[in-house]
Amino acid sequence: MNVPYSWLKEFIPDLPDTEKVTELLAGLGLGVEGVTELSAPPKDVVIVEVVSNQRIETSDHLQKTEVSDGATTYQVVCGAPNVNVGMRTALAKVGVTLPGAGFTVAKREIQGIESNGVLCSPKELDLYDYGGGLIELGDDVALGTELSSVWAGDSIIELEITPNRADA
Repeated sequence: MNVPYSWLKEFIPDLPDTEKVTELLAGLGLGVEGVTELSAPPKDVVIVEVVSNQRIETSDHLQKTEVSDGATTYQVVCGAPNVNVGMRTALAKVGVTLPGAGFTVAKREIQGIESNGVLCSPKELDLYDYGGGLIELGDDVALGTELSSVWAGDSIIELEITPNRADA
């Protein structure tokens, strides 16, 4: 069974660090098989809304997309199949290093169109392994908010629940 450290912390606000928690759980007879660290998104990745989206005629999958963070509009060339007007997603601004993609975002010209950032999949942000489309976010957080402030890193504790510990 996988248990997020942040979930435990909701129930026990003064919970010690992950290493101490795993020792305590093992002392209670629960086998801890491992701990997986989930990283937070990098700084300067902000929540944006897609304002417009046009297919680029010289490409079979690229689109000229305009997104807004509430104050500024950015033009971005995007190849994600799920991009659509009105969706909220994550924009990595110029200068951000994307850990899941292994490159630093730069202003580029793609198919003759200037691109000022990267609209991100969860894989590019190193959040989880899905890279087939953009991360889709709800409208409960203000545009322009840094994604790292609402999607913090976490530790996942993997427990072995044996048949004799049904109480666990």
